[in-house]
Amino acid sequence: MQNRCKPYRQRLILYMYDELSLLEKSELELHLTSCSGCRQALEETKKFYAMVPREYLYTPSENELKALRNTVGLKLQQREEKKRFSFTFLTPKPLYQIGFALFLIAVGFLLGRTTLFGEKMNQIPYKALITANEIVQTRNSAIHPMLASVDKLKFDPQTGEIEISYNTINDIRLRGNTGDPEIRQMLRRTLLEENSPAVRLHAVKAIASIAKSENILNNDLISGLEQLLETEKNPGVRLLAVKILKMLPLNNNIQNIFLNIILYDQNTPLRMEALEALSTAKIDVDTEKVLQSAVQDSNSYIRMNAKKLLEREESKTIKIEREG
Repeated sequence: MQNRCKPYRQRLILYMYDELSLLEKSELELHLTSCSGCRQALEETKKFYAMVPREYLYTPSENELKALRNTVGLKLQQREEKKRFSFTFLTPKPLYQIGFALFLIAVGFLLGRTTLFGEKMNQIPYKALITANEIVQTRNSAIHPMLASVDKLKFDPQTGEIEISYNTINDIRLRGNTGDPEIRQMLRRTLLEENSPAVRLHAVKAIASIAKSENILNNDLISGLEQLLETEKNPGVRLLAVKILKMLPLNNNIQNIFLNIILYDQNTPLRMEALEALSTAKIDVDTEKVLQSAVQDSNSYIRMNAKKLLEREESKTIKIEREG
């Protein structure tokens, strides 16, 4: 999904239920005429909501309401009788009586739903809800929270504490340290779905702290950095992402990321960092081809270092042949 499509994707559900203003509706319909991806997303959203059961508003029967009224009436009568033996300054005013009655009605109604029907509403798993990453199943329906935007991300490098303020169904503030799975999950989503470059930069800095302290990242964060390198326009954010990958043990996946940067990226500092990261790499056939291409590069630093790596590998090969 392109960044320009994100605000339109967020309006699809409102569009389905005719909740958009005339201007928003016109803008979305105009976009849908030229964007096959958003048209497909709209059709998939319609199919999904057609399959999801709905949670209908419960209306109590007349007998239930009568029972609740009797309960409230009895409580009020008991209060009147008790009031006769109370001091004057302790006597509740009518406003408080009305408030207490409404409170009892609400409590009685909730208790009635639990006792009369023998069921309690399933508790919503809060972790799934706050990360907006999966469907949350209630008793008769499903909620699919959407990540609207990340407003702010604070990272304390001394304590390792991270605070992320973002929106799903409601505004949420998630606080924890770099070891929390929910924090790492939201960091990855911030990398890929947040529009603000400043917030994305803070997310990358937090991931850099994780890589520096643990010398390892899980596959989700590594793939998030890889996708960030493909979509990010801010060169500073991209350069920091490459430096994070350089901190990690070099494996085939990370080595291929560096090779793709050397081959296809137009940013010279990024290509220099990627080439430097290959200094400890095993020079296989694919890596050798990339280095041979880099020897012809317009940048002298890249040409020189690519040549050094090839000469080093050639020396190793000759040494092995002599010893063999």
